[in-house]
Amino acid sequence: CHSPIANSRQGTGLYPSLLIDVSRKCLVTAQVSSRYCALSYVYGGIQIFKTTARNFQMLQNADSLEGGWVDLPAVVRDAITLTERIGERFLWTDSLCIIHDEDEEFRDQISHMDIIYGQAVLTFAVVSGANANDAMPGVLPYSRSPLPPSGFTSKIAGFDLRNSGLDPSRETPLSTYFVHH
Repeated sequence: CHSPIANSRQGTGLYPSLLIDVSRKCLVTAQVSSRYCALSYVYGGIQIFKTTARNFQMLQNADSLEGGWVDLPAVVRDAITLTERIGERFLWTDSLCIIHDEDEEFRDQISHMDIIYGQAVLTFAVVSGANANDAMPGVLPYSRSPLPPSGFTSKIAGFDLRNSGLDPSRETPLSTYFVHH
C-alpha cells in the first residue's frame, strides 16, 4: 500500500497529506490529483483509535484497517464501506489521516481542515450519532430507524436518497451539533 512520494501532497503545503485507500484498506500518501471523500462525525468524548508515529508504518500495509488489526469506530468503518460502494477510492478522516502525536503535522493539518473538507468530492456529515461508535444510518441493513411515509426519494448513482419529510427547523435543535447563538 506504500505509494510513491513523487507528486504527493506531503510536505508541500497541500492538503490532505494522507488518505485511506478503501480498496486496499490502508493509509497512503495523498497525490496532488487524488479524488477523495471526507468524513465529519461526532467524537462524543470517547477514546478512539488514531494514527500515531508508532503505528503509522503498520497502517500503510495493505489490509491493516480490517481483519481486527485495529479497532475502528463504527462510523469510520461505515464511511470506508460507503466510499467503496459509491465507487470512490480514497477517504479522509481526521482520526486516521493525521498523525496525532507529531505536533507540527497535527497543528498544520487541523488548521487546514476547511481546505481538506472543501476539496473533497463528497463529505459525509454524520450528525445523528452520540459518538463515533454509532453507525452511519443506512449503510448496513437495519442501521436506520424506519422513515415516515412522507418526503421524497431521488436516485443518484444507483442509490436511493430519501428526504425524511421532517421539518429541519424543529429537528436541528435536537442535533448534538446545534449551538444557540
